[in-house]
Amino acid sequence: MRYGLPTLILASLLGLAPAALAQTDKRVEYLLDYIADSGCTFVRNSERHDAEDAAKHLRAKYEQDMRHIKTAEQFIDRLASTSALSGQPYVVTCGGKTQTSREWLHEALITYHLNNPNP
Repeated sequence: MRYGLPTLILASLLGLAPAALAQTDKRVEYLLDYIADSGCTFVRNSERHDAEDAAKHLRAKYEQDMRHIKTAEQFIDRLASTSALSGQPYVVTCGGKTQTSREWLHEALITYHLNNPNP
């Protein structure tokens, strides 16, 4: 992934190396693809959404607030777990199992790290 000069300057001011930005982006992209390809049902503010809609919504939130997100864990905890409007947690139903998106995405990230020990 390529970064423009303003992003690199901001990264250096925040103490982030470009490699750290790339790793965060890579992990967040993995999570967004994981959501989109999951076939799961997502509930946001008491409304059901398919996986592709959920991924589009979270991508838009990430693109809006990415300057505040330094890790994939922060993406999950700050953007992908609760509604900024209502404060309600996002819920995922997948394979007959219902859980919060926070739990579901942290499990996905653990799996990613196990399969990519030296990302």
